[in-house]
Amino acid sequence: MGVHLNTRLRDRSEAIGSDDLQRLYREALVGDFHAEILRLISERLPGCAVLFIAQDTVDHTGNYLRHCGLDLDATRSFSVDITAQSVWFRQQWQEPVGSVFRQNDLIDPDEFKTTKFYRHWLMDRGHFEQAVGTVFMRQGTRQHVLEVRFPERDEQLYSQRVRKLLRDLAPHLQNAAQTAQLKARFDKARSELDQTLGLIPFPAAIVDTECRVEKLNPLAENMLRNCQALILGADERLHGVETDDEIQLKRAVQEVGAGQANETRWLRFKTTERQAGLVLTLIHLDPRRRHVQADSAHRVHNRDLVAIIAQHRDESSKLSHDMLWQTFGLTTKESELAAALLQGESIGEIAVKKSLSKQTLRNQLGADMSKTGTRRQVDLVASLLRLSLSSPI
Repeated sequence: MGVHLNTRLRDRSEAIGSDDLQRLYREALVGDFHAEILRLISERLPGCAVLFIAQDTVDHTGNYLRHCGLDLDATRSFSVDITAQSVWFRQQWQEPVGSVFRQNDLIDPDEFKTTKFYRHWLMDRGHFEQAVGTVFMRQGTRQHVLEVRFPERDEQLYSQRVRKLLRDLAPHLQNAAQTAQLKARFDKARSELDQTLGLIPFPAAIVDTECRVEKLNPLAENMLRNCQALILGADERLHGVETDDEIQLKRAVQEVGAGQANETRWLRFKTTERQAGLVLTLIHLDPRRRHVQADSAHRVHNRDLVAIIAQHRDESSKLSHDMLWQTFGLTTKESELAAALLQGESIGEIAVKKSLSKQTLRNQLGADMSKTGTRRQVDLVASLLRLSLSSPI
């Protein structure tokens, strides 16, 4: 058996090549790099079992197993209580991240065979009594461990080979794990940015100082599709429908982007036959958190970003009955009056429109002001306007 395994091991290149590392890092960015780790090692060590074990000392639901070389029932039967109080896993928590350890160096072989991990799980998988491993990620109460297991009788055959392979691979495992974590945080941040932009009740875009679009909310996408004063060109940049407006937009974006954090400027696009009137608010986003982009030559550039919020000059503010009920407890009729006042209608106009007496409407107005904590009609309208500006799409 030993001679046969030696021949199989010699027939395979155990060195990790540049192509292997490229695949590992690519999977950390766009795929499943844990599966790639299992593949890399299992291909080089036939006859071994490769275990990826996630451990969490607080949230035990975070303990799980992925593997190559074990039976089909191994993952299902790998339960929380196997690892929760295991002296073997407690010893792994004492190891520095990136170090390669032998099982016998951390725990006496006879003591290991008394653990739940061995008696209630591992011995049912076959003869994998010995292991060489490494901790390649540790964060708070979580850590990720890679174990390569083999029969006790074959320790002399495998131990040195496995240790060399893991020593060569350990720094890359750590880097790939950090890459995957950063990618996950980046994806989460982009998702949160999308959600935040979606809450803005006006068309909103984030652009660089060359008007190249980084993000759009749904209202901005709709505005650009309809070519309402602004359009998105094939170059992924914002352009004005009218030439004069485009010139002032580009100049303003460059000037705001070159200014201080949170510097703000306003632009007004005139109403023409080709475009509706538009008011733009430009805000320089914090330059300390610049967007980093690599160009085709792989040079890294820090780019200042500018937020653009658009408002149509003839667009009226709106409030739903549900919002007014939840915020102030207004009844349906009180909400209808509040909404009409927000649209700029007078008590007299509303009375004619609804065939109601002015006194009835004044009574409703008094209820509106009482419930909103205002004393004058102008204060009521101002309060409603502020609420409408905070209303999500």
